Amino acid sequence: MRFLVLSGILLLLSPVVTAQSGDLVKLIYAEKFSGTVINGEAVRIFEGNVHVERDGVNLYCNRMTEFTSQNVVHAVGNVKIIDGNETLTSDFGKYYPETRFTEVTRNVRLVSGSNTLTSESGQFSFLTNKAKFWKNTRMVDSTGTIILADTLFYDRQTRQSRLVGGVSIESPADRTLILGSEADHDARTLQSAITGRPLFIQWPEDATGDTLFISGTRLFADRRDSVNQFKAMGKARFLQGNLAADSDTMLIYRSTGLIDLRRNPQVWFENNQVTADTIHILTNGNELREMRCFGTGFSASVYDSVNGKFNQMKGQSLIYRFMERKIWQIEVNGTAESIYHLDDQGQPSGANEISGDRLLIFFSAGEVDRIRVTGGVEGKLLPEKQIVTDPVRLRGFSWNADRRPTRQEFYRTRVHE
Repeated sequence: MRFLVLSGILLLLSPVVTAQSGDLVKLIYAEKFSGTVINGEAVRIFEGNVHVERDGVNLYCNRMTEFTSQNVVHAVGNVKIIDGNETLTSDFGKYYPETRFTEVTRNVRLVSGSNTLTSESGQFSFLTNKAKFWKNTRMVDSTGTIILADTLFYDRQTRQSRLVGGVSIESPADRTLILGSEADHDARTLQSAITGRPLFIQWPEDATGDTLFISGTRLFADRRDSVNQFKAMGKARFLQGNLAADSDTMLIYRSTGLIDLRRNPQVWFENNQVTADTIHILTNGNELREMRCFGTGFSASVYDSVNGKFNQMKGQSLIYRFMERKIWQIEVNGTAESIYHLDDQGQPSGANEISGDRLLIFFSAGEVDRIRVTGGVEGKLLPEKQIVTDPVRLRGFSWNADRRPTRQEFYRTRVHE
């Protein structure tokens, strides 16, 4: 965002204070000029369709007043400043020449090329190159991104901005919406940070896709082409269709489709729950391609929720492979163990407990088709009567369905349907 248009009020209003020199401002038109005394101070007043010009910058207002002893000038009513393709409008403008500080108030609107900012009040310092707009601040940039906040701070020199209160950043081109209480953005590095119950939403390209939700204590976005990364930290939560995740730290590489879950990650999809030290999810658009679990991976899936039966796998690493949104293979490596329940013509008939160096589980139509075990193979068949009285569990089993992120959770956090 540029604030060159605001410099027009400095160049135009400052000469009014020194109008006697006659060489800094050109009065194009005013219906009336007068002098008076306000609170013991002599002032000069221009009234009626006031129009002044300097170096191609034009200022229009209904009334302009100069307070010499206070070193301030006021422009009141239909204030409009035009500088090339930049236009600033408001109901009231004020400028302090000694400190080079300007204020605009009520119905503030700044148009700079394809960028538009509106608010109820604004300030700008030409000594520090810093600006502040507050009360119902709204900005639309050249990409169509819509930014809302109670207050916006901007440093023209560093190109850094800060949004405070009711922050909303919507990008129709990317189909994304970011909500939070506070946000910081660096236009030079294309990096942003959002705090205060932040929430990221991305809508699908078409009706076949699923909406993506991400939340955390803090969200970070890096939109540089070489990175294009989104990061959630502190109680990070993820949901897209049937895929849900929970971890302390979550990294999403949008260019490659990699989701990197670190520190206490858990993943749920359909009736499956997966935990590990680190989990990498590889996606292709809205489709899940592969999931890699490193460091004591544990997988559990519901077999019979009424009787508490779960199919289970654990090992030093787990690799899930998907095809057309269905599991077609699971690979378990390093002290691999599994428990799979059996049925005979729809009736439960015990469970297989198997261990080895490596397990390969093949699926057909979403159901286990066969299991291949290699290296140090051990196994036994558990009778159904034993399982009924004592549901079998691998060491480390923990079912945490209550922690699974839901769509309602994200809507309760920030969005109202």
